Amino acid sequence: QSKCYFCNFAVDVRQGIDIHQAYTDTLCRQLAMLHDALPKSVRVPGIDIGGGTPTLLQADMLAQMMQALAPWKDRLSVENGISIETTPAIAAEYRDRLDALRDGGVDRVSMGIQSANAETLQAVNRRAQTDMNAKAVTNLRKTGFHRLNADLIFGLPDQSLADWRESVERVIGEGFDSITTYDCLYRGKGRAMTKRTADRPTPEKYLALYEMSHRLLQDAGYIADYGSLNYSRHRGETGTSAYFERRLLWHIPYVGVGNYASSQIGNRWWFAPY
Repeated sequence: QSKCYFCNFAVDVRQGIDIHQAYTDTLCRQLAMLHDALPKSVRVPGIDIGGGTPTLLQADMLAQMMQALAPWKDRLSVENGISIETTPAIAAEYRDRLDALRDGGVDRVSMGIQSANAETLQAVNRRAQTDMNAKAVTNLRKTGFHRLNADLIFGLPDQSLADWRESVERVIGEGFDSITTYDCLYRGKGRAMTKRTADRPTPEKYLALYEMSHRLLQDAGYIADYGSLNYSRHRGETGTSAYFERRLLWHIPYVGVGNYASSQIGNRWWFAPY
């Protein structure tokens, strides 16, 4: 829909049914080719649909994508292994897209709330959608997904401790199964956030923000070791998608399809074409 200034990933903001359909068709062809190329014995420890806002696609395109993922579901080595990202605006306004995802086998939805402060969201080129959070959560729960996660970011421009507390407390009040807190990264001379923000949080400010949310989340019953960014209300769960932490910490192989998606197998790491 737009590129947030804090985003460091490849994002295409061109709009229109034709380009979205062409992208979906190509993605589905890639999924089929990759599935046929892998030995039948290969198992998959999780499927993540993300990178921006995949639910920007209309319901019929999401259903087409889920149909292309159907053969991959048979390779899953875990239960509840399919996760997708969305935004409060889309989850609040497009129930048919949520239905298409549930019918296609999505188990976990992660919603990028990022901040409860409308001015903070506007400052990072994010649609102010704080009034949509409650309706979005209601729609997600009615649709019947197994797990709901919320994403929040700390260290955003001019973000005070009070602003951060309000965001964390508001998300806690919505009763998400898990909450992920990201530290905002200012890196690379060409990055939008780096160019726009002269005053950046000090390490001490990051620490104060982190420790506040860590304490609030633990007091509310969310479980995580100190230093972790992922909190879950369910003991034994990290709150992430089925394979995310294992991919990062244990270096299990993964393959990505779509615009600039990364893959890693053994000592080879590569990106799909942009």
